Amino acid sequence: MMEFLIRPLLLILLIAQMQSAQDSYKAATFEYKPEYITDDPVETMRLNAKEFEKQIETVSKEHAKIIVFPELGLTSIHLPNRSALSNWSIEVPDPEKNSLPCNESGIHEVLRKISCAAERRKLYVVINLVEKTDNCLYSSNVVFSSEGRIVARYRKYYRYNEFGEFNRPNELNATAFSTPFGTFGVLIGADILYEEPARTLIEKNIRQFVYPLAWVTVLPFATSYQMQRAWSKTNDVTVISAPYYPGHDYVVGGIFMSAGYDPKAARLNSATVGIVPRKGRASIDEISQSVTEPIGNDCVVRNKDIKLKYANIRPFTNKIDNDTSQWTWEGDGIKCEFEVTADLSAIKTESFQFFAYTGKDDVLGEKCSSFATSVCAIVRCGSNSLDKCGLVGTSGVTFSSIKIKATYNQRMHELVFQNTLQHGYYEIPSTMNSTNSMGKMVQTMVLSSEAQGLVVFGIVRKFFPATPADKDVTLPANTSDNPDICPSLVPDPEPHSTRDLTLIYLSIIFSVVLLALVAIKYRRQILSRITD
Repeated sequence: MMEFLIRPLLLILLIAQMQSAQDSYKAATFEYKPEYITDDPVETMRLNAKEFEKQIETVSKEHAKIIVFPELGLTSIHLPNRSALSNWSIEVPDPEKNSLPCNESGIHEVLRKISCAAERRKLYVVINLVEKTDNCLYSSNVVFSSEGRIVARYRKYYRYNEFGEFNRPNELNATAFSTPFGTFGVLIGADILYEEPARTLIEKNIRQFVYPLAWVTVLPFATSYQMQRAWSKTNDVTVISAPYYPGHDYVVGGIFMSAGYDPKAARLNSATVGIVPRKGRASIDEISQSVTEPIGNDCVVRNKDIKLKYANIRPFTNKIDNDTSQWTWEGDGIKCEFEVTADLSAIKTESFQFFAYTGKDDVLGEKCSSFATSVCAIVRCGSNSLDKCGLVGTSGVTFSSIKIKATYNQRMHELVFQNTLQHGYYEIPSTMNSTNSMGKMVQTMVLSSEAQGLVVFGIVRKFFPATPADKDVTLPANTSDNPDICPSLVPDPEPHSTRDLTLIYLSIIFSVVLLALVAIKYRRQILSRITD
């Protein structure tokens, strides 16, 4: 009974109410912890597809026009090794065929059911699944139109904190689809940590994104809320994200807009989360092209569960001891300057640390990522330990002013954003200005109003070395398997030897003789029953 009461909290349905019939639409996103039946892909996918159908029907009654489901929402994260992964896979028709799985024979049951539900309820549906094509297995997003047709497919390129032994496609493709209420770009997983394909889509005037994800949180700078909110705000886009919900609050989805996001509403079942206007239309023909990432490095890290990770920030911190504190750190091409005024008298079991770092990314994820990171930030930690900084919790400490200035050499390929987190999953109001001074970029971030419950407040810069000559940061070699080679999913059976065939024949003869002897022994009983 308790599970029945808790389940709606795990299966989060978010509905965004738009302003008017002409300028707006309703969108839904579904946070979900999928059903998983051990070693039974058919029943697992059947149960989860049934739940998807139920939610499609529910949001259609609220007049939603589109719903997004999580990454691995059909299979769960409990995927087997490569040799058995094919059993969890689905063949997906090429979107160019304009396929309608609802009316086609020989199609996988999951595709047929979702297609029929989309057609019946007249809304766009975005799902993620394990796709099989030839000997390759991909983590793929599939988009169904309001007519139930497959209109887009996007194969995951960045196998970053991965849960399955997927192949990487040969090319990274910018993918989008058009609807009567605007054009949407398609992202998945760790895409917002990388430059492409988002840059190409944004340059083509895409301002709305669908985003299934199974996010692995790395504290203190990379909760799903922080990264999605910062990415949406920096790029002035709307992100309709549907996360795999592992049962803790560090994985948050919803509808993120440049104007804001209400995390309280995101924790309710069927809650209005904000007013989101349409974001325009772009040419699909121009977008449907192969794009090349600035760096080809791939980072294959296998996970067994979605759980918290902590970045090692110990070597790069300085404790805030006074109500008015200043600190300057400079190294490796970046300078961080801090000015803080706070009432520290309420400190109990916490500390606040200045944090400055630049180098191969070890604060947003794994060391083998193909980007580097610079950070100038203030972080909440425990009073006696820097091992687990970034945990959300109540705090009586009030910050009345914060000013952080980051100075560095600007790169062609970089993304700079305000990274803030407050207790309760709120953004901390701030402003950030950019200036050029003597050939260097200067970013100045200022606290807009007094803040309590501060967890993180700072400037995070991701940059992408574009050429081998760009040697400020040494990145690792490609750790991936050859993406052009997909090993056989099922090993070919070895030919039987003469000895094997002889044993098989002898076994058959023995079985026939044994059956004959049994029949002779009981022939009278058999004949008498027939006579009766």
